[in-house]
Amino acid sequence: INISLHSFEANERNLTLHDYVRSVMSFVKKASMQSGLLCSVRLWNMDFGDLKGANSLNREIIQLIESELEIKESLEEKLCKEHSCKVSHNVYFNMAQKFEWPDMKRDMFQNEVFCYGLRDQIGILVDGTVVPCCLDSEGTINLGNLYKQNLETILSSERAKTVYDGFSRRVAVEELCKRCGYATRF
Repeated sequence: INISLHSFEANERNLTLHDYVRSVMSFVKKASMQSGLLCSVRLWNMDFGDLKGANSLNREIIQLIESELEIKESLEEKLCKEHSCKVSHNVYFNMAQKFEWPDMKRDMFQNEVFCYGLRDQIGILVDGTVVPCCLDSEGTINLGNLYKQNLETILSSERAKTVYDGFSRRVAVEELCKRCGYATRF
């Protein structure tokens, strides 16, 4: 499970930062210990070129994580060296540069592109819609619905195969993928 803590600063909120981080860390502790799930906690809001991330709370977020997970060594020092680290049993933390979220109104980025969508990840929206990745929050690339089909059927659909095969050839076949800044990282 990937949890993006940078969303707190970038969105309207009705919780305090401490309450937000405490509730997320409570879930992370339970999920990693009781279910064996791997949890990746992210701060993907670092400045990159012209992209300026909402990141003034990062130091405070890191300190709250250290406190909630009872981490003795400085997480900030570890992240300065490696940008990612294991912080406890099945819990990982990483920082990365801000990127442009996919948007159909945006100009296309580049022709040659690779993505891990449908290879290492999928997204499942609250209504059961399956999409190639979590960045398709609107369900633009609707591959099917878990309330109507099983996952194997959805992932073996013609549209899913076309997306997967396109990325294997470093080609974005879906219009939304052509407008995704995240895919330019690979």
